[in-house]
Amino acid sequence: MKLFYATLFLIFSMGASAQQLTRVCIVDHNDQATGIDSAIELQYIVNTNQGSFTLDAIKTGDCFTLNYDNIDFSLVNSIELIPTKNVNPLNSVSTLDLVYMVRHILALNNEVCTPLQEFVFQTAADINQNGSISAIDILTLRRIILNQIDNFPEDTSWRFFDYQTLMDYLDDPNDPTNSPAQLIYSATELQNDIKILGVKTGDLNGICE
Repeated sequence: MKLFYATLFLIFSMGASAQQLTRVCIVDHNDQATGIDSAIELQYIVNTNQGSFTLDAIKTGDCFTLNYDNIDFSLVNSIELIPTKNVNPLNSVSTLDLVYMVRHILALNNEVCTPLQEFVFQTAADINQNGSISAIDILTLRRIILNQIDNFPEDTSWRFFDYQTLMDYLDDPNDPTNSPAQLIYSATELQNDIKILGVKTGDLNGICE
């Protein structure tokens, strides 16, 4: 399983209709939905003027459906998307990823990366999320591969980012308003399509060319 994107196609009316639907499609970097991790689930928290509640997205084929049944959308303040991400840590992870990590530390990688690909590589390789790639990350990933541990101690199996905010961040990393890891959207923002980038921890093969 390679990294993938999650594209949310939001279909709803801001008028009197009580039922609102959101179609959530998880796709890879080639915009393909096939082969995604079937264990990944999606919840969403609806924050309204009358309180908050959590709903489960329904898997429909290769996508998800978010159903705001009988919700007055004019009362919605925000919706937070919560992908269930701490699943299948060994998915698409192999000793080849260790090789990529070692070569990166030794500055031997000769792949050509776009800024987005470089971000994804750094995110996937930073196993302990300390902001750098080191021998500690190599040792932790090796323990995962050898089944000495069954999860990432300081990380989750998947990490998710708002795609457009991430692109803004890559354009201007010093802008404090760019927080790509925050998956909270106002009702106004939800009128547009939303794309989410998913990064599989430890999966480095095939990110850059």
